Amino acid sequence: MGNPVKITPDRIKSAIVEIKYTSKLPFEVIIGLFYKILDDTYNYTNRPIQHIKVEEGPEIPLGIQHIFYNNKIHLHLQPGSLVFNGIQKDANSNIFNYIGWDNYMPEILKILNEIKDQDILENYIRIGIRYNSEYPEIDIRTSTKFNFTFGLPEIISNKFSFSSEFIHNEHRVILQLLNKNNTSDPNNIKATSVIDIDIIKENLNINKNDFEKLIPIITKAHDLEKEIFFKLLQPDFFNSLNPTY
Repeated sequence: MGNPVKITPDRIKSAIVEIKYTSKLPFEVIIGLFYKILDDTYNYTNRPIQHIKVEEGPEIPLGIQHIFYNNKIHLHLQPGSLVFNGIQKDANSNIFNYIGWDNYMPEILKILNEIKDQDILENYIRIGIRYNSEYPEIDIRTSTKFNFTFGLPEIISNKFSFSSEFIHNEHRVILQLLNKNNTSDPNNIKATSVIDIDIIKENLNINKNDFEKLIPIITKAHDLEKEIFFKLLQPDFFNSLNPTY
């Protein structure tokens, strides 16, 4: 039957596609060229990455995020990296929703197409896909096929974090599971479990004018992410997510 195209609710908090690139231009010039080239559907903003507090002085930002966004995706422009996120805030609430892969991938390709004929980037050298899903008040031990044990079998760990890195189908995979940890949302105090999967394809050398060659690479990485995610789940928990094929 294959993997479902949609689950409800999906609980995805971030849906990252990162494309690493090379360029001979200074990053400040790249920012300006993106601002000039991207069409009028995109807005631009910049935000501090992090602040440090100076004694008897103001907080100082450690860096700036350069963000282009429309009503579907965000692009965080970074030195050597294009970081896309397919999560958007609902206009009528504070809820963030995943736009779905069939809407997400065309938006990524649209941006790559708009910049391909400009002398901004040279080559694409790495693809990474990272999906982070948060599940309030579920237990990883009963909802997934993961089994956490260690040398003291009489002790039961209710709260834990697990990280594993391995090679799967010629991709580097980083899997992180957090059980009943505090949520990343300060307004939500429920204990939350996290499934975080990062799929990485390295050592690419694709010219910017041949960006179409990225399509099967990105698609395969996305398919592997889904495969690992769904294989992790126990059948009862999987069925509770109302999969649609």
